[in-house]
Amino acid sequence: LNKPGKPTDEEFALIKKHPKMGYDILKKHQVDPRIRKVALMHHERCDGTGYPMELEAEEIDDFASIVAIADVYDAMTAARTYRQPLCPFEVIAAFEKDGLQKYNPGFILTFLERVAATYQNNRIILNDGRSANIVLLNKNHISKPMVQLQDGSCLDLSREPGLFIKSIL
Repeated sequence: LNKPGKPTDEEFALIKKHPKMGYDILKKHQVDPRIRKVALMHHERCDGTGYPMELEAEEIDDFASIVAIADVYDAMTAARTYRQPLCPFEVIAAFEKDGLQKYNPGFILTFLERVAATYQNNRIILNDGRSANIVLLNKNHISKPMVQLQDGSCLDLSREPGLFIKSIL
């Protein structure tokens, strides 16, 4: 996991075994069945593209669905040996792009709204280099809030397709 560069196909095939291995370890202990299911299903996706069993929406345990979202968010916002951490709003944008197909819509929307809300009133840097404060979240496009620039003017990022939040200060 900590080697430089992305894993090879063989290494990724080995990594994909960890949900079942974790489940098998937990089966041997007095652990709440929901925790065992989370270990087994936290890489499953509602559209069937996950692993290890390629389950679809209604087949995935709710707790596992919630942990899956948090796990992906954590992985994307954490530094890796092969890349810098992504800005939380870049991750939110990625979830908005295909998250409703891959993740339980009720859970993903609640998660994204709560994460974005933690950055309300924070200073940010836009991709064009300007700094601003987040002043209002946009429920229809969570990754594109209303921001106030240094000159006091406000900018609705949802109406500016080329602009996005590059970093949070």
